[in-house]
Amino acid sequence: MVIRDVLLELGTQQDLRHHSLDDILNDETLLTEPSNNASENNEAYEADDVRSIIGFSMLLQHVLRLFLLHQQRDDISKILDKELLQIFQTHWLAGLAQCEKSEQANQIRRFIELLWRCRYLFDKHIIKWISDDANEESHGIRRLRVNENRNGYQSLIRASRDADSGFAMLQSMLYHSQQLTTHYWLTPLLSYLLNHGGESAHRYLQYLDNHLLCSGSEQPLIERTRAFVLNPWCDSYPIRDMQAVLRADEGTGFSHYWFYKLEYILWEHYRFQKGNAWQAFRMTARNSVEHVSPQQPEHFDSNRVSSEILDCFGNLGLVSRSINSEYGNKPYVEKRARFIERNQSRVDSLKLALIYENEQWNDVLALAHQQQMLEEYNAYFSEVELGK
Repeated sequence: MVIRDVLLELGTQQDLRHHSLDDILNDETLLTEPSNNASENNEAYEADDVRSIIGFSMLLQHVLRLFLLHQQRDDISKILDKELLQIFQTHWLAGLAQCEKSEQANQIRRFIELLWRCRYLFDKHIIKWISDDANEESHGIRRLRVNENRNGYQSLIRASRDADSGFAMLQSMLYHSQQLTTHYWLTPLLSYLLNHGGESAHRYLQYLDNHLLCSGSEQPLIERTRAFVLNPWCDSYPIRDMQAVLRADEGTGFSHYWFYKLEYILWEHYRFQKGNAWQAFRMTARNSVEHVSPQQPEHFDSNRVSSEILDCFGNLGLVSRSINSEYGNKPYVEKRARFIERNQSRVDSLKLALIYENEQWNDVLALAHQQQMLEEYNAYFSEVELGK
């Protein structure tokens, strides 16, 4: 009620300038590009082709976190859409009701301005779900622009390629590997974008991901992300020893995050070396750990690992449940043939693609693959630290 009353009062003030759609479209700060094809008069932006990765209620909570932290006030205790009103009431509105009218108006102005800036940066730099001609959805950062043809017709169009494919792939990895109802990593990323725009945002997100999610800290994510808002290059969360992580022999108990992150690292390192199928790779939802050498083989298989190596990281991949069911307990040669057949145009698991480059499979090859993945991780961490 406080916000509504103040907004109604602000709406009656005479010093507010109202902008028409013509004012906005004719603003010199907007990008316009002349079209060479006068037949584009029918071009229009179809909103159904793109959708946000989060709802507006979640965005409001991320913005509230930044608003409170900028005012050096206590952070919210959690992000939870169904408790949106209670979160706002507890952490801001209850105190706002006790303020003078002028201070209420100032705070509401600041919050709305921050919300507008965050929404703009979110639309410009954060991945969206994008539908292709085959009605398949994938993540991308496709910038909008105002297009004007020779006849003066203007339309709002979206670029056909990602503005930054690496930045988009990293965000997609985080989207799939983190809790869908919170996405705490968005708060420090939005904070960075507010202060720096898109400059080095990809490099910053690499650093944030490494120290936020690869540390051994058991501190709640909401507390850790607050530290990165206060200090974007926070070094309070050192990266874990990946040798200890990958040599844990946890089998299906391995965190799915380590597989998702490895896919991003491999894509960054090898996409131009490995050809079009690797470049076409997409992050997708996967929730099943696949044993390359099966736990209970259907038939005798000379291409298998020992029981001591069965659950090691080198013998595992992350796939969808349907793929895991399809491959099941089939022998290595048959799994390899199926994988090669179905991954000719687009590879769906880069880790498994490296494994199935081997015509045979055994303890030595599984451990060699595991060591290679460890080296990929360590090389990536070193690269990001040097480029900080």
